[in-house]
Amino acid sequence: MWRGASGGNTAGGSPGTFTSLTATGLFTQAGEDGITAFATGGQTNATALSATKNLHRVSVCATAGDSVKLPAALVGQAHFVRNDGAAAMQVFGQATETVDGVASATGVPHPTGMACWYVCTTAGAWNRTFSGVNPTLR
Repeated sequence: MWRGASGGNTAGGSPGTFTSLTATGLFTQAGEDGITAFATGGQTNATALSATKNLHRVSVCATAGDSVKLPAALVGQAHFVRNDGAAAMQVFGQATETVDGVASATGVPHPTGMACWYVCTTAGAWNRTFSGVNPTLR
């Protein structure tokens, strides 16, 4: 939330005005690299992706179905996940959440070599958008 010079909120609240705004350098986002998907898969023991970082690269997914678990689906959350492992992984949500309408206990496939945004616009529900190409064409 940004505060305007008049003290009002300029995003997420009542309007305000800026007298000046300076931004320098690059805006960066926190990420985690070198993630290993949980071998043999499943939601219960899936490797948990960090809730405090929103960029995630899975470097080890040895067998199809090895798994990772998204943080809690809270409105406004967005997590970028890339699978650089050797096989497609399974992505789960928390407890009774859904991913693209699929129950978290089932999870959804995430092909190798693909990057995907998992975005929450409704509490408890993740939606995903693959970057580049339709994953069903791979």
